[in-house]
Amino acid sequence: MDGSFREVIVSDHIFLLTAIAVDPVLEEIYWCDSVLGVIESTDFSGFRRRKVVDHLQYPISITVFEDYIYWADRATNSLSRCDKFSGKDRETLLRETTPLYSLLILHNAAQMQGENRCSSNNCLHICLPTGTSFVCKCDDRNLTDTASCELHSSSVNQSCPEDYCPEKTLCAVDGDRFVCKCPPHSAGERCEKNLQRTGNSSNEPHPVWIVCAVLVVVCVCLLATSVLIYRRYRKSTEMFVSKVQYVNYTSSVQESCGAAEKIGRRENEYEAVVIM
Repeated sequence: MDGSFREVIVSDHIFLLTAIAVDPVLEEIYWCDSVLGVIESTDFSGFRRRKVVDHLQYPISITVFEDYIYWADRATNSLSRCDKFSGKDRETLLRETTPLYSLLILHNAAQMQGENRCSSNNCLHICLPTGTSFVCKCDDRNLTDTASCELHSSSVNQSCPEDYCPEKTLCAVDGDRFVCKCPPHSAGERCEKNLQRTGNSSNEPHPVWIVCAVLVVVCVCLLATSVLIYRRYRKSTEMFVSKVQYVNYTSSVQESCGAAEKIGRRENEYEAVVIM
């Protein structure tokens, strides 16, 4: 734990790693990426990499206990879990109105039993156990890593630049680097990531409005189709009625002509009888 024998486990396809959890039993490492919205895992050597769960909004903290992996989502302020082997059985355990930043499970079964090599030491600042003993460390402002730490003269009264963090955002000095204390709606090294655009953004259309818009379009299409069918039906009906009227008019004319002929014949017969 003294920082020696450093090696890279995973370096590709990682954008914004926000939390790491270790499973000492199965010797696996879990991490969450808030840009990709995923939780992945690998073994201690960087092999057997796999994606545990995806489609997350802004996972901010994770932990592993028994058969489950737990994570806190900063965008939805929710606490969820799923099966760490398959990623299934996903469920939301808690929803809060206040932002969630860190997650920790305390249980006797999760406490590793071992010797505390720093139980008796004369370190002035930090004691770190090693494989066989311990080493003393000083913070980044000090020169030495022995039991006696000397202060860097350049680190005295060190403060953040005025424009390092956004306006009205607290800036702190952590050794040789500056840290911005981001508000709940932003994240990143300098609070440059706006969670309101990536999470529950007010600019994004709500599903209810999308459904209403689809229903309106369907209703308009049905109404237009009904009007078109009605107009065609009315036109065909008018043509049929005019045809029927034309046929009746013709037959009535023929009947009138036939009656006139009969009357003419009768008059001729009557005149013939009179002459005789």
